[in-house]
Amino acid sequence: MTEAPYAELGTALRRCRRLAGLSLRVLARRLGLRAHSALSDYEHGRRLPPEDLLRRYERVFPEHAAVLRRKWQEALAARADVESPANAAPASPVGSPSAGPRPAQLPADLADFVGRHDDLAVLSAAAARSRAVLVVSGPPGVGKTSLAVRLAHLLAPDFPDGQLFVDLRGADERPVAPAIALGQWVRALGVADAATPNGAAELAGWYRSLLAGRRMLVLVDNAATEAQVRPLLPGSAEVLVIVTSRNPLMGLDATLHHAVRPLSEQDTTALLGEIIGAARIAAEAAAATEIARRCAGLPLATRIAGRRLAAWSGWRLRDCAEALADRHQRLDWLAGGDRAVRSTFDMSYRILPADARRLFRRLALLPVPECTVPAAAALTGTVPSTAERLLRSVEQAGMVQPGTEPGRYRIHDLLALYARERLIAEEEPDQRRGAEEDLLGWLLGTAAETAARLALDDTAGVAPPNGRRRTADHASQQQAIRWLEAERAAILGGVRRAAALNRADLVHPLVPLLPWFYDLRCHWRDLRELARTALGLARRQGAAAPTAAALNALALAWYQLRRPAAALRCASEAVRVARGAGTVEEAWALDRMGMALSELGRYAQAVNVLRRAAALAHEYGDWWEEAAALNHLGHALTQADSSAQALREYDHALRIFQALGSSGSEAMTRVGLGRALARTGRTVDAIDQHHAAIRLFTNVQDGWGAAYARHELAIAMRKTGRLHDAANLLDQAAAAFGALGDRHHEAASRHALDDLAAVTGA
Repeated sequence: MTEAPYAELGTALRRCRRLAGLSLRVLARRLGLRAHSALSDYEHGRRLPPEDLLRRYERVFPEHAAVLRRKWQEALAARADVESPANAAPASPVGSPSAGPRPAQLPADLADFVGRHDDLAVLSAAAARSRAVLVVSGPPGVGKTSLAVRLAHLLAPDFPDGQLFVDLRGADERPVAPAIALGQWVRALGVADAATPNGAAELAGWYRSLLAGRRMLVLVDNAATEAQVRPLLPGSAEVLVIVTSRNPLMGLDATLHHAVRPLSEQDTTALLGEIIGAARIAAEAAAATEIARRCAGLPLATRIAGRRLAAWSGWRLRDCAEALADRHQRLDWLAGGDRAVRSTFDMSYRILPADARRLFRRLALLPVPECTVPAAAALTGTVPSTAERLLRSVEQAGMVQPGTEPGRYRIHDLLALYARERLIAEEEPDQRRGAEEDLLGWLLGTAAETAARLALDDTAGVAPPNGRRRTADHASQQQAIRWLEAERAAILGGVRRAAALNRADLVHPLVPLLPWFYDLRCHWRDLRELARTALGLARRQGAAAPTAAALNALALAWYQLRRPAAALRCASEAVRVARGAGTVEEAWALDRMGMALSELGRYAQAVNVLRRAAALAHEYGDWWEEAAALNHLGHALTQADSSAQALREYDHALRIFQALGSSGSEAMTRVGLGRALARTGRTVDAIDQHHAAIRLFTNVQDGWGAAYARHELAIAMRKTGRLHDAANLLDQAAAAFGALGDRHHEAASRHALDDLAAVTGA
């Protein structure tokens, strides 16, 4: 192209400088440039200055600004006349993009990369959009960089003008400044070092101008914050940017924020096989799986373990698995050469503020690898708003990740081990115990209060541990159930820890309360564990009343788990202990005995025991237990073909439950009453009772009870010839039992459905 337009602008620039009496060196300083050699090119018309540099000329020579702007626009228009639109890069310091260098800065792809097919598919789809910015985040060692590099290599052919890469060292105490990265890139794109401006804003302008019209891929690795990344985002729609960070960078306007999860056990084992060979994996498959599990799905940990095994060819995988099984030495073992899992975690831990570091290390005290804002507040002795801020700081360092629900954060196994190391190293034993007891006090105290919402008022009036009132803040039964379900594993873990610390005041109040929740959700194995733990604690302390209560809870668990003989043994022992202590638990124990005897087919004994249970409960003034025993007595009488007597007992129980406002217990009594009515030939009345029971069970959100009532309603309807309705009810009941994991009752409903089909020929 002709240089006349550039020459006219150059003449104007030279005239301005000479009129001001400035040398090139002095003018360069006023323009904010480190060197003056490029200015000579501009004044001689060999190059067109970028627009941001023109603006600086206008500020230095304001009286000539209009002339300079007109000459610059004429030069730009002249260039556009002779260049194709695709190559016209306005304000480009080096002219046509295609004329500049094509940098290829991507790190090498990993030969042993495995898995991540879903991640790559999601990221590749997002990369196809215009102005795509992809943020890939996750905990240290999870393989963010290797995933991003693999993605970049796969997509590189779509970006023929080159690739740029920078490691921002976001986990270092001094991350790379954006200006440093921009300077490196501007030079890689062909700008001489001497012509490169000093300021980050000017560099960003040059960078965007240089990328205008180019199809390039930019990989920004290990970013610390959004502010570190924003200056590195180009203005061109044809440039793909991939950013990796331990921080989710939610403040960044990105096309996609993608969280990288640990590898599956299968992919972790496959990665190990890529390093040590498939033959060794096949020879010790169980040990290989154990190694994969101990590496917690982190590629960094897996590669270190694999390379140690590869270096020691005589070592068995079993030896490695046993070494990693020692949780106190695992992080020591996962180190090799200049790479170590612990040092990777150290980098993130060091950059946390002091209060966030304290929260992170105390996460080791959690009974499960999941933390909520209230739990964080209990661990740190802060208000929820402060705890939430601290959790976000820990998340931004990649030390926890968002859980499956809002407000919940997860910490993976190796980071939990690291947190425990820091806790032991940095806090005294009394500090650790105090923090753990504060956590357990909040968790188990809230569990007791929340479970009490599901119980009767007279049963739930148990004072919270230590006499402290806690506000569970659950406005409805549904919220209470959701909270207990979400914290289910944490509660059991907390019970185990409280028992180990001999905190009976935190454990024993749960024994009469949590069964209300476990009953609604059929979590009978949870009840068994709670009861066993409470029983061991009560026996160690020689406490009779808590021992009897725990035995009663264990008897109920065994009964519901279809182990009536075990239930009978526990209930019999509970009777002896409670009688010696003189507590109402004796009535509850007799009730459990009667239930177990009925299940064993020993109905006459069951009737006698249940009559004693009801009478004793009446003496103690425990009206709910009296009605419960009468209900179970009605069942035993019905099974013993004494349905007429059963009706009287059911009616008595029903009146008590109605007076107490116990809808769920009333519903269960109506099911028994319906069964007894059907036995006496009053099928229509039986159907009415079952319908009423279904309504009551639905109101209290008792899915199991509603399914049980539907099953019994179907049996009654079959007797009236309503076979199609009966089949629908049995199908609904079976599905509900199956969803709750009650295989026994599911099978019973399926069997009744098959029997009905055989009769109808359906």
